[in-house]
Amino acid sequence: MIDVLLDSGAFTAYTQKTTVDIDEYIKFVKQYEKYLSGYITLDVIGNAEASYENWEYMRSKGTNPIPVYHMRAPVEYLHRYVAQTDYIALGGVASRKTAKALRADFDRLWTNHLLDANRMPLVKVHAMGITDVPTMVAFPWFSIDSSTWLVGRKRGLLLTPYMSKSAEVYTRTPIRIDISPRSPDRFKTKLHLETMDKEDKGYIKVKRYIDAAGIPMGVAETVGEYGKPVLNEDGKEILIEDGLCTNYKLRDAFNQLYFMELERVLPDWPWQWTANSRQLFFEETSQENLTPSFPLARTKIYLAGGGVHEPTNYKVACKHNFPYRRMLSFIDMKDTDKKDEDTKEVSKETSKNMRELIELIKGGVDGTKKSRVRRRIIKSKDRGGDG
Repeated sequence: MIDVLLDSGAFTAYTQKTTVDIDEYIKFVKQYEKYLSGYITLDVIGNAEASYENWEYMRSKGTNPIPVYHMRAPVEYLHRYVAQTDYIALGGVASRKTAKALRADFDRLWTNHLLDANRMPLVKVHAMGITDVPTMVAFPWFSIDSSTWLVGRKRGLLLTPYMSKSAEVYTRTPIRIDISPRSPDRFKTKLHLETMDKEDKGYIKVKRYIDAAGIPMGVAETVGEYGKPVLNEDGKEILIEDGLCTNYKLRDAFNQLYFMELERVLPDWPWQWTANSRQLFFEETSQENLTPSFPLARTKIYLAGGGVHEPTNYKVACKHNFPYRRMLSFIDMKDTDKKDEDTKEVSKETSKNMRELIELIKGGVDGTKKSRVRRRIIKSKDRGGDG
């Protein structure tokens, strides 16, 4: 199952000092709405009134976007949204410098504005851009998006759960294991897979977790005593076997599994929140016998970020029986001008990520043909790795 949530890209536009045309966004939403489980309104960074007006304007045009309340905006806007809709998003988290400060803000919002008399959520709440796992599990979110799964792309890292004596613990900050053959810490840190003690119980647990994903580790040609990778003329490793060490696409596919498993172990939403929920949320004894205000559902964790290989990630998610949830950004996904070099005619082309996802889910939505993308094999077209 593929679940796509669309963001307007307002924050990206703000950082790039550009703008998003609201009418273009509405047109895009209407064109692809049947492929989306929801879409975020076009908010205006630093202007709560303009954000609210955009939300009302989009609704007047026949769409039903999820409004965004920014953490430092006047709380009256949060009250407006809660009074008028059952699904809101909380943004503005990038302004908080530490996870501790962010959790303090969320504590204040949940305690004073987002809970009913029984401390159950008043509305469904989406947390935008959360990178800290303890923050993900500390509050009764209906949905979350995070780009943390892409940490291994350039740095050659794998995310694995904290390993207790008896179990894999997904509700703590994940362990980052360095596997890159190019890493300067390859022979310095105990967190590089090659330098971990192979007899240590921690290594055995980590290696078992990595192997269970069913993705090869990958091997590149090396030279010298310290196994320095041999590079081709393009500056990439010469591969013996493609895998996690040599292919960032496969690292993306591996790291997504952590958040998919985290989603699976979270309690059914909605759940009763208290000040000490961060320690007790997973224990049945912390929950009173209450009738939920919403039907029970699984908290959704959406994988945010562009430039990924959707077919590879989807295939790995399917192999492990996980839904594939993606947060896409309109500013990255919108149609772009494509010029034919022969005829010089300009046509509109939807971004690669959107095209891949649409092809993947067409069979389920249209009930017609199976996607050709599903049959693609997780292998590079060439023999060059990425390190």
